[in-house]
This record gives sequence, structure tokens and C-alpha cells, in this order.
Amino acid sequence: MADVAKQMFKGALAAADAQLYAGLAAGSIVRNIHVHNIDTVARPLRITAGTDAIGNALFWDFSVPAGSVYDWSGFIALGADTLRGHTSAANVMLTIISGVEL
Repeated sequence: MADVAKQMFKGALAAADAQLYAGLAAGSIVRNIHVHNIDTVARPLRITAGTDAIGNALFWDFSVPAGSVYDWSGFIALGADTLRGHTSAANVMLTIISGVEL
């Protein structure tokens, strides 16, 4: 079966830890993370592969300045892990995560 491009998450991050994407048994790969902080103050970005723990962090309290956009691209093999994430205030960190499902 061919690899399939996938929008893994699109929306505003919550203020509490939440699942953003459920990984597949066959595996998934994160290729891009786009974040736009629409607030008037800097906000921390936290995204993990698996439980909300520093050992699973892709981003751990990474500060995104007020009114700024942050774009990451690369290659993170998730396996069957879930993506989880949050910030310090709801509905101010607009996020799109895309990748490949195997």
C-alpha cells in the first residue's frame, strides 16, 4: 500500500493536554507543524509523541511570540504513538500538523 499524505490536526490548541492525532499501527510520520499565536502575549507550545511528559516532547514549552507564526519541517517517525498538545490559554494557538500515514 502506498504512503498517504495526511492532515493530522487542524485547529486551536486547548489549555489542557489533549490528543491531536491517533497514530496508526502501521506507523505515521510527522513532516510539518505550523503554529500561529494570535494572542497579544507569547504562549508556550507543548506537543508530545505519547503521554504529556518531557521524555516524549517534540516541543516542550517552546515560546511562540505574540502575533507570530512558527513553522517546523522535518521527519519524526511516530510509530503507533498519539500526538498530544496544548498551550497556556485556549483558542489562541492555531495549529496545523501534517505528515504521512504508512
